[in-house]
Amino acid sequence: MNIKKLVPTTLVTILLTTFFIGLMVYKDKPVSASTTCPGSMSEVQCYNYLLEQFTLLQKQQGTLQNQLNQEQYKQLSLEEKITYISNQVSQTQKLIKSLEIEIAAHDIEIKLLEQDIQEKEDSVSLMKQEISVLEGTVNQRISESYKYSFLSPFDLFLDSKSFSNILRKTKYLIVTRAQDIASLEDYSQKVVALKREEDDLSEQKTKLLTKQDAILSERSNLAAQNESLKAQIEEKNSLLAQSQAKSSELLSALRQNKTLQSQLDAAIITWINAHMGDIVNSGPVARGSIIGYVYPGTSGCSTGAHLHFGIDTRTSGTFSASVDPFAGYLVWGESSGIISSYDGWNYPYVRSNKYQVPIAGTVIMTQDYHNGRAIDLSRPTGAANAPVLSAYGGTLYRGVDSCHQNYAIVVQSDGKRSIYVHLK
Repeated sequence: MNIKKLVPTTLVTILLTTFFIGLMVYKDKPVSASTTCPGSMSEVQCYNYLLEQFTLLQKQQGTLQNQLNQEQYKQLSLEEKITYISNQVSQTQKLIKSLEIEIAAHDIEIKLLEQDIQEKEDSVSLMKQEISVLEGTVNQRISESYKYSFLSPFDLFLDSKSFSNILRKTKYLIVTRAQDIASLEDYSQKVVALKREEDDLSEQKTKLLTKQDAILSERSNLAAQNESLKAQIEEKNSLLAQSQAKSSELLSALRQNKTLQSQLDAAIITWINAHMGDIVNSGPVARGSIIGYVYPGTSGCSTGAHLHFGIDTRTSGTFSASVDPFAGYLVWGESSGIISSYDGWNYPYVRSNKYQVPIAGTVIMTQDYHNGRAIDLSRPTGAANAPVLSAYGGTLYRGVDSCHQNYAIVVQSDGKRSIYVHLK
């Protein structure tokens, strides 16, 4: 098999696949890119033409990321609103419960007042009956007293037989008349007092009923407000579900792009292996020497500024990244707190051990093992134009990959090689 003919074919296949992925996940704003080359183009011209189409798709990738960020921000806002409204619903329900307890207490109080009022009314009615009976008795006594008041002493003398009786009756009428007057006055005062109490109780009942009506109205308003809040929660939940579904689609597209990155890195290594004869011996380098700078943007071979780094044990021939870089060469550190928008992975820090970390400054790993044991490295603030350092001392070789980006290989005296891809 002719590997030099296979490499462009592989890259073209990857580029075409990328185009279709981008077209599918971004169907609302299709890019006017072509998947076929004009017949008059040579193989090299066709390859460059497809790279241009790939660049258009890379712009879509940035748009997808921006959309994802917006959706995630929208979700945070919706979740905060849902939490806030849910708290309002809870507080409103507590207020309604409190009002219901207050209403129940008022109902009992109203019933007790009604009982008191009824008792006062019964007492007043009974007292009025007693007054009526007493008034009749008094009137009769007054009539008797009036009759005896017209008898002369001579009449009394002539009727000496009943004289003692008349004296007793007269004395009785005088005494009872005074008692009746006192009783009438006492009863009248009691009636007035009872009537006053009855009026006071009626006034209390009226005020209590007015307050009860206000509480019932407030409870009704709170119930309506509660239903409105629940409707808002349902609406926000619906919007949140829609946003989450859209985020899921965007994440799927970004994951496909990450897979593409691995495929592109693999294609570059394949191309480098096919062009080993073209690399330039740049002389010896020491551990930690600057051997280049990270390519600052995207290209047909890279979806963002990062360093593709790998180690193998061969001194010549194809590069396979067969050595685990964390098997005593570098240190896989703690999580950085920077979360991947693709899959939620918490990027870990990478530190020097036997090997120097190949990027100057604080370094994080944005993708672990792929294409063998190769890894992708960056910095928390971005790796564009970051100095690339030789991981170990050896002989430096430089080359240019299929996307016109530089790469470097350092061959050590112990037979190991380290490769650095995506240099400017």
